[in-house]
Amino acid sequence: MTPDSAALGILILVILVLTAGAGIVLRRLSRLHLRRSVLVHVEPTHAWRIVSDLPRLLSAHGRARDRAALDEWRRVEGNGEEAGSVWLGRSRDGDCWVELQVVRRAPSAELTFRLLRDSRGTQELLRHHRASLTLSETRRGHTKITWELVARLRGLRLPMLRIVSPSALYGRLMDIGLRSIKSDIAAVGDEVHDGAHAPAGAAAPVPAGTSPTMPPSPPIDPSRSARPPKATL
Repeated sequence: MTPDSAALGILILVILVLTAGAGIVLRRLSRLHLRRSVLVHVEPTHAWRIVSDLPRLLSAHGRARDRAALDEWRRVEGNGEEAGSVWLGRSRDGDCWVELQVVRRAPSAELTFRLLRDSRGTQELLRHHRASLTLSETRRGHTKITWELVARLRGLRLPMLRIVSPSALYGRLMDIGLRSIKSDIAAVGDEVHDGAHAPAGAAAPVPAGTSPTMPPSPPIDPSRSARPPKATL
């Protein structure tokens, strides 16, 4: 074997190793599975008041709100709670929008949804998407809230975005902040506790399905209420 052929063989081997390594890294980046939990000192029924309403949950606690706040929501299909219901959320200027479908909703136990499509065409770069929030009572008056986000990314754009700006990717995939939820739930827990000992005429506890930090969703401009066209890359 001549020196030139030996060098060529080594070069080919290095290329093969690098290609295989890149493939392994890309495969790992393409499989997104986030799971985290937080403990709150209220019963599941009280915690459910904050997380049960999907539009309020994402408007108040979604990680995308700093980049494109989804302030306007309307139901596209279903009653908004049953499995198969579809929500359309828009930014105030109408430039950003997202359609989400409720997959499962079990009162005081679970809220699961998935991304159907959005204004950036994220759905075209996904093989699978599922986001779920589950509540379980660890002991009386204590609830464990678990958030799980699962997605399979296609191509190179989203895996590369995961390296360059993971917060931007997680925002597009409808990630939420558990610390924000915990603070909101703590506020509800304090109001419920105070309401139980408050004198006549004091403010009543926050009703189920509402958030003390979120005002009612503003009405959607009728001129922008039509179903958005399918996004293309």
